Amino acid sequence: MLYGLLNRAKAQTATTGTGTVTLSTAVAPFQTWAAAGARNEMQYEYLIEDGTDWEVGFGTYTASGTQLTRNLIQSSTGLLLSLSGNATVACCSTANDGFSQTPIVEVTGQYYPPDTMVFGTSTGSTTANTLHFYPFSRRMLMSGVSMEVTTPVAGSNVRAGIYSAGPKGLPANLIEEGTPVSTATTGIKDVAFAASLRIYEPVWLAVCYSHIPTTRVGVIDAGASRIMGSTTMNVSAVSNRYSASFTYGAFPADTSGLTLSLTSGTAIVFAKAG
Repeated sequence: MLYGLLNRAKAQTATTGTGTVTLSTAVAPFQTWAAAGARNEMQYEYLIEDGTDWEVGFGTYTASGTQLTRNLIQSSTGLLLSLSGNATVACCSTANDGFSQTPIVEVTGQYYPPDTMVFGTSTGSTTANTLHFYPFSRRMLMSGVSMEVTTPVAGSNVRAGIYSAGPKGLPANLIEEGTPVSTATTGIKDVAFAASLRIYEPVWLAVCYSHIPTTRVGVIDAGASRIMGSTTMNVSAVSNRYSASFTYGAFPADTSGLTLSLTSGTAIVFAKAG
């Protein structure tokens, strides 16, 4: 399980008992969970302190009502604490994280493919007015979403971004949408975020084209020593993305209004490290 991390998030809670906690004001000099960037439906590890008692666990954050569910990892009593109404809840990392002893560091400017990919150099047709979601589970500092256009279309553009994985693993909430770019010329197109994001949990790479350019399924940029990635998937047997009909434009804040369906194909996007 991958959990989100927040900087200096610690809040008061007036919750009593062993159930979901409601997070309120920040404990000085910390900040509230919301101010620290907590995202709806994402899981975080926490430390609850209530007098001399403590509880370490993990839970799902809900932005509406600023609530956090509780699942016990360890506590001073061996059980979920029955809270007094005067406890504090901090975001923390624990020995439960399972971080690798040997760090795997992404290379700035390099491109990383979605999950279940192998490398090749073919091309594939895109689809206009369709929002595609590709699973991506690598932990990395991501600067944007990229693709390489091999057959451009005059006046065409592409939008791209990332969505969180919801409780069932499906695309859920928009995390970031990059600045749209033109696909009217050939070459690698980087849809850049306003600022690079550190990705700690599985996300979905999202892309939508206004027209139907052809893109590279994989490319090796030997001059810059960058591997863009590719796929040679058995498209008759493997569904490699979710798709939904969507009129080209700004991405929706969540997928609740979309009808998602499993689809297969070769038009691929990549996460750019930076």
